[in-house]
Amino acid sequence: MLFLFPYFILSVSLGIPQLKKAPQIFSSSYEMYLVGFPIQQTLIYATGNMTPLSNWLIAVPLDIVVGYIFYILMKRIIR
Repeated sequence: MLFLFPYFILSVSLGIPQLKKAPQIFSSSYEMYLVGFPIQQTLIYATGNMTPLSNWLIAVPLDIVVGYIFYILMKRIIR
């Protein structure tokens, strides 16, 4: 199972036509990586003290939005 399961998943996923658009959808992940830590640290600084769960619940949606905005801006600057 350890050897055959990855091959099974790859063969099934490469045959699905919707997954061919996935690189376009998830291409903003590097920008999300870049802004994730500053967003988390800003939230801690602004609130003074927060639990890791509340930080995660607030930071993840902000990270997605800000990362996508940076992706669009970088895409326009590079072109």
